[in-house]
Amino acid sequence: MASSGEPATPAERFEQTLARMAAEPLLETSPESLAAARYLLEDSFDRGARDIGRYTYFAKLLLQQALRLAEHDPAEAGAYRRVAIPMAYNLAANTWIGWGEGVGAVAEPHRRLGLEAARLNIALARQAGLGPERRRNGHWILGAHLIAAGDFDAAAQEFAVSRDLASEAGLGQAARMAQGWIHVAEILAGKDAAPKLDATKRALAGGDNGESFARQYDTALRVFAERQTERAAAQQDERPTAP
Repeated sequence: MASSGEPATPAERFEQTLARMAAEPLLETSPESLAAARYLLEDSFDRGARDIGRYTYFAKLLLQQALRLAEHDPAEAGAYRRVAIPMAYNLAANTWIGWGEGVGAVAEPHRRLGLEAARLNIALARQAGLGPERRRNGHWILGAHLIAAGDFDAAAQEFAVSRDLASEAGLGQAARMAQGWIHVAEILAGKDAAPKLDATKRALAGGDNGESFARQYDTALRVFAERQTERAAAQQDERPTAP
């Protein structure tokens, strides 16, 4: 029979063991160890069955840990936040359905988590004082998530920021790529921007990854057009029938 000073349940004993182990070097946490854990998680996700639920669960835990340690360790706060920046970006990127095939089963809670991760990435990058080359992709992935949320005007604004940051960094091809996404958002909003997108594709064709960028526009347009059709059909089914 356990004395009054001993843990009474397996859960309590486990917590006590963790508390003892926390002082051991084996469980020492550092920015480098969190970065390594992120790499292992994302490598496993990329090579495996792309289980979105499992991935987002552990990615969220790692991100929360990095942010918590940044708050409690002033000496290493900047290092922990720099680790959190790619964590947030990849969480956003891996929960965007616009990639098309092979994304995995992204449910609505995963999409919302990815949207907030994109916003967090931008805030952390700004706080860290990163330059335009490092910040442009954050605004791109936020624009991509805003497309998924159906907020096409806000998406176009984020793509414009990404374009301007790429231009500031001297990355002409990246700026043209972001401009194309502005036209994708306009098309999904019902605007006649297809000729502008075609012109952007032609401008991209002569540069690095031009064909890949063009294919991704087409994939996203297909994915989100199908989603709009599905939503319209669902709304039609929900309408009350006449008596």
